[in-house]
Amino acid sequence: VTGFAKGLGRGLVGVAVKPTAGVFELAAKTAEGLRNTGRADGPERASRLRLPRMLHNGGLRPYNEVEALGGQMLRAVQHGRYAAEPLLRCVHAAEAGGLLLLTDLRLLLAWYDAESRPAGLEWQLSLHDVHSARCGIYDDRTLFLRMPASGAPAKLKPHEADHDVEVAVRCADAPACSVLCSALVDATGISSPSAITK
Repeated sequence: VTGFAKGLGRGLVGVAVKPTAGVFELAAKTAEGLRNTGRADGPERASRLRLPRMLHNGGLRPYNEVEALGGQMLRAVQHGRYAAEPLLRCVHAAEAGGLLLLTDLRLLLAWYDAESRPAGLEWQLSLHDVHSARCGIYDDRTLFLRMPASGAPAKLKPHEADHDVEVAVRCADAPACSVLCSALVDATGISSPSAITK
């Protein structure tokens, strides 16, 4: 009989204590979960799978990795100096790690490193100085821009001159050159049909 009374006592105490312990455990686990939700450090840190989409004034375009990289470059080069300018087109330059960025005001050549982080600005030229643009006939990866010598970046001038010069901008491939040339003609308002020669 003593064993029965002892078991009955333990059972009655367990009926009251176990639910109470469960409530405390629930509260502790909930608090732990809330605390871990706000954390962004540690081995479980979420990382980006891709760069943010480049948003354009004309609306949303399908995701383009090169344009996303261009948007990041534009926001980062020279501490964001060109970030307010809308990016019209972005293509790879002929040199590895180079990106040609066309905004509504200028054309820039910026560099990125192996992790797609901005590494610097090579040159920039104002679109107000560009008189004409054409893709090369024999080298269809080269974009030729006619502009005053005073507006041409020193690294692009064929030689010192006081008159108009034709500077060569090398793209990664012919389609990139053609896309950049068309966008540049649209941005500058060059209306001459001879501005683009293919």
